[in-house]
Order: sequence, then C-alpha cells, then structure tokens
Amino acid sequence: MQAITYAIACLLATGLLDLVFKLYSSAGYSRGLMMAGVGFIWACLQILTMFAGNSAFSFDSTTILFGGFAAILLLASNLLLLECLGRLPVSIASTVYRLNTVPLVLMAVLLLGERPGFYGWFGVSLGLVSVFLLYTKPEEHSAGSIAVPDSTSARIPPGKQHALSIWFLLIIAASCIRALYGITSKAGLSNGAAAETMMFLSAAGWFLGGLVYYRMVDTRQAASFKSIKLIVAAGILVFVIVWFLTKALSLADAVSVMPIANMGFVAAFAFALLLRLEQPTPRKLTAILVAMVSISLIALGG
Repeated sequence: MQAITYAIACLLATGLLDLVFKLYSSAGYSRGLMMAGVGFIWACLQILTMFAGNSAFSFDSTTILFGGFAAILLLASNLLLLECLGRLPVSIASTVYRLNTVPLVLMAVLLLGERPGFYGWFGVSLGLVSVFLLYTKPEEHSAGSIAVPDSTSARIPPGKQHALSIWFLLIIAASCIRALYGITSKAGLSNGAAAETMMFLSAAGWFLGGLVYYRMVDTRQAASFKSIKLIVAAGILVFVIVWFLTKALSLADAVSVMPIANMGFVAAFAFALLLRLEQPTPRKLTAILVAMVSISLIALGG
C-alpha cells in the first residue's frame, strides 16, 4: 500500500510538472533558462540527498558513458516537451509524451531483444490509437495552442495545419527520445553504472545544456520574478518525482508501480481543467482513457 501511495504521489507531481511547463511555455519565457534552473536545483538537492545518506559519487567509465548519454537524451526530450507545450494543449502534449512506454517497448524489442506478450503488443496498439484520437479532433484552443485537424481541416488555414503537423511530430519525437533515455538508463544499470551518479549527471546535463540552449538558440525574454517562481517549482518537482518513483520501486515490483506513475497526463489534464486552460471533449476523454489502458496492458505484458 505504501508503494502505491508513492506511485500516486509521483503521478500527481508529474501532472503538476507538466502544468508548470505549460504555464511557463505559454508565457513565452526562455526554455533554456528553465532547463538550466531545473538542473541547478535538481543537482543541489541530489547532492544534499547523497550527503545525508552517506552516499558517494562513482565516476567510473561505465557510469560516465551511460550517464552522459542518458543526460543528453533527457535534456533533449524535455526541451522538446517545453517547446511543444507552448503550441499544443497540455492534454495532447502531456499524453503523447507520457506514452513513451509505447516506443520503449518497440525499442526494447529492437535493441535489447525483449519479447513482449499478447498484452504488451495490445497495449502498444492502443497507445497508437490514443495518439491518433488526439491528433484528429478539430477544435480551437486557448492562446498558445493550435487546433487539431480532421476531415474538416479544409477550414483551417494551410499554414496552421502545417505548423500543427510539425509540433505534433515533435512531441512524438520527444516521446521516442524519452523512451531511448529509458533504454539507455536500463542498459547502464545492467552494466554496473551507479544510479545516483547517473541522476546527478542528468541534472548537470540539464544545467549545462540549458545554458547552451539559452546562449545559442533561445532568444526569448530574460528571467522575471514570475518565471523564476515557475523554474523553482519545476526544479523541486523534478527532484520529488525521481524521489517518489525511487521509493515506490524500492517497496514493490515495477509492474505494480510504473502503470500508476506513468499516468501523470491524467493529473495534468485534470489540473488544466481546474484552471480552465482547456475544455473536456468526448474525443480527448476517450484518448486519455485508451492511453491509461495502454500503459496498464504494457506493464501487464512486461
């Protein structure tokens, strides 16, 4: 029961993080500064946690190799998530991104030689159905979002259709990169990499990568008091999510914990509804329900 409590807490924190990312991105703040700020806060909290637990860093070659590559993947996927949340509704961006269990299964088959059973493949199929449902509904969203076309898309300006297609493809790419991060982390741990040091490297990657993105790519406005508050909130939430998930996995099997923890998009959608950032529709609700079943089946199949 305690493990389930931690998993639910992870779900809520993940949904809240996606909401914070949405509010930040929609306001037009610098994505690079968000990444750098989150990385700095996460790294500091990780160091304090390791110090309190009398843990030591382990910068062996295996940890550096896998940890460094994983850090790059996690940075890239979250930068794409931030960018997409500035253009797409949180119900779409969060659900597609958190459905990274679908490409994770496919990559595990191709790269690790794993063989999911019937439930696993059925879950993958439902995940694809969920993505299709999210893409094919034509509706106008609040500022910073883009309508999603279907057969009536002729009424939507061609330029807007093209922009939607790009950002929808980018959030799918972010989900795939996030899945590759999971594969890399699993491979690293299987080869003896130090888990806590890998987490620190991910935090450091966010900090350094965010600064580079801000200096070389990101031309948005500099930090303000409101943006700093959102950055601090996101930094704490990222650390809390990792902590809750680690605690849950230490108390129960992944098959019991991961389906719950991976459904943060449900909480993100609920928070968006409470703040009236978007409206519920039958297709959105169906897509989110199908995504929940997909993740549960994939976990059962694993």
